[in-house]
Amino acid sequence: MSRPRRYTDEQIQAMLQQIDDAVALGETVSRAARIVGISDGLYYKWRQRLMQDTGARLAPRRPAPCPADTPTQPAPRHPFMVTLAMR
Repeated sequence: MSRPRRYTDEQIQAMLQQIDDAVALGETVSRAARIVGISDGLYYKWRQRLMQDTGARLAPRRPAPCPADTPTQPAPRHPFMVTLAMR
């Protein structure tokens, strides 16, 4: 005997949209899902089911950073190596 469904399909789609909107604004999936009231695992499960049911392809959550936008920093030096270089 299975448990009755807690959310309707419309409620699930609305929650997925809210989470996707929050992620687009820079929030993490985990935090956005918790704000809506579900776990991030349930979000991914529902998202996968939605993709299978509709055959829809979802856009990536965040674009990859452009290499020109990321600051370049020298590799940190180990304190032991600094000591040897000073001698």
